[in-house]
Amino acid sequence: MAKKKKKKASSARNGSAPRKKVVKKKSAKKEESAQLVRVEMPLRRHVSPDVKAVLSNHVVIRNDPTGLFQLFFFDAEPPLVIDGDSDDVKKEAAAQTHVDANCVSRVVIPITVIPSLIAALQTNLEKHQAMVAAITKGDFITIDASAKDKKK
Repeated sequence: MAKKKKKKASSARNGSAPRKKVVKKKSAKKEESAQLVRVEMPLRRHVSPDVKAVLSNHVVIRNDPTGLFQLFFFDAEPPLVIDGDSDDVKKEAAAQTHVDANCVSRVVIPITVIPSLIAALQTNLEKHQAMVAAITKGDFITIDASAKDKKK
């Protein structure tokens, strides 16, 4: 009896609740699986005004065996070297040994989200490329400001 009380006290000390004994019965398994139901709900997105928008021109992706992808977003700042033929400019360019890249954000994404992320990126890239192609060809809509003012 004293040993059981001691175990409960130690589990309460480290912040975890005492474990309950799981009884493995066929009826318990059926009951448990019946309770696991997938429910889909709409996602209401909210972006706080406190969330900063940062430029990232370099990304490093790491994945681990647990199925998490880590995306590190960097802002790489190449040094400014004035174009020219002077010896000073050439010396300055030769003295540069590296480019600083500051991590501006790190995002951890589960593997289950990666396929839809790739699909969304691909779709948006294709839409952007189509828009740029239309603008380059001149197939874009112009709005006549004077016609808009006449309607008012």
